[in-house]
Parts: sequence; structure tokens; C-alpha cells
Amino acid sequence: MIVGIDSGSSDVWVYPPSKLQLTNRTSIHGILSYGEGFVQGFIDFAELKIGPYTVPSQAFINVQNYTEEDGHFEQGIYGILGLAFDNSSTADVLLKPAYERTTLSLRRADDLASTPEGEFPIFHGFQTFPAPPSCRAFLRLHSTVASTPKGSNVAVLDTGYTLPPLPRPLVDFIYGNISGAVYDKEEDVWIVPCLNTTDLEFTLGGDAFVIHPADIMKLTTIELPNGSSVTYCFNTY
Repeated sequence: MIVGIDSGSSDVWVYPPSKLQLTNRTSIHGILSYGEGFVQGFIDFAELKIGPYTVPSQAFINVQNYTEEDGHFEQGIYGILGLAFDNSSTADVLLKPAYERTTLSLRRADDLASTPEGEFPIFHGFQTFPAPPSCRAFLRLHSTVASTPKGSNVAVLDTGYTLPPLPRPLVDFIYGNISGAVYDKEEDVWIVPCLNTTDLEFTLGGDAFVIHPADIMKLTTIELPNGSSVTYCFNTY
């Protein structure tokens, strides 16, 4: 059975297209809510195999009711394997080896109009790259989370969410430095000239990650009442 891998949630759930062979049943009811939609069902147990590892009896939500917003079932994806922190879990995540050896590989198209696929390799090492050049402007963040280093912030790596939400001051800092960019208060978006960009870099664990210009904005086309169309770019952060 194919499931999606999500680093932004903690639970395993499936909506099986055929009967599963369970190792244990419970009468415990679980419900998971997402940005769009929810799933609910009883917490059951079954053998889970992923890569070279096997969990003899993995807790998961055996879904009976759902609202499906992303078209996963139409694509043959019948569940989610959540790899986030345990403290937000409804049904305990037992697959520790997979979490500790999971990498994320993103691909990029040659233009803003295409959407390439990414990969979520498990049990593969990281590829190292030369250190990138430093950006020209800096914005230091200040977190309210205890023990967070001064000038830093806490974020969740969520592969189940497409556009990365950031604090308003940080978003304004990024797009306010792009020549010709205009903030639309009514739509709450930054309208960005598609041929203009900026340098954007995040530091994670002491390592600098430069964001490609094509990932800073998203291209879209709208139809006007007179039948003509307009193409523009808007902020992805």
C-alpha cells in the first residue's frame, strides 16, 4: 500500500482499499485534523515494513470517516506515515530507525510554470555541498521558546505543507527588498515582478542554505472579465 510521508505530523493512518491483516484491535477512537480535512477511526495494530526495517505491531488509525481535500486517494495514496515529534501523536509512532535515517531531496524545474517531483529517500546519507556565499542583508529572529539561542527561532520541517508560513516581519523583510514588489493588503499577498528576485538564505544548525530564486515566488495566470489574461508572480513565503 502506498502512503505519503509527512514530517509535519506524528501519526500513521491508512484508509485501506482492501482488508488489512491486523495484529491487534482496540476500541480507542482517534481523530486527526489537518490544514484541510480530517480522518477518524479506531486505533489498531498491524505489521509495518519500510526499507530494511519491520515493525511487528505498529499502532495506526484505521480510518472509517474522512474529508479528503488533496486528491490523495485518486492518486493511489491511501494514508500518511507521520515522522514528527511524539508529543503531538494520537497513536504512538514506533518507527524510530526510519525517522533517524530519513532525508529529503527536492528537485527544481527550469521555469516557474512547471512543478517537479521531489524524493523522500530513507536510509540514504546526505549529499554535501560547498559553503554558499553570505547574503547582503540580515534579519535576526527572537523566539519566545525557552532555551532557543538568541537571534534564532524555532520552525517545523513539514513535508506535508506546500508553502512555508513565516512571521509577518520576516515575510515583509524578504519581499520588501525586491525591486518593484508591492504588498496587496486586500488579498494579503506580495505581488512580485517575475524577473526580479532577492538573495535569501536560512541558517539551520550552523549550516547555511541558500534558497533558489525560483523558490521565492510562484507564477500564476488569471483571466480578466474582458477575456484577456494576466500573468504575475506572488510570494511563496
